[in-house]
Amino acid sequence: MTVNETVIAMIRPKPGLDLVAGEPAEDAAAARACVAAPDGIGAITS
Repeated sequence: MTVNETVIAMIRPKPGLDLVAGEPAEDAAAARACVAAPDGIGAITS
């Protein structure tokens, strides 16, 4: 499962911010943080 999590973390696309319009503020903030994050794996739990 760790290998699967690593692969998913590497290929995970960045969310479209227009898709979170109208969602709760926490969800929009999480999407903005994901878009602003540098490319790469990062933490598996993220």
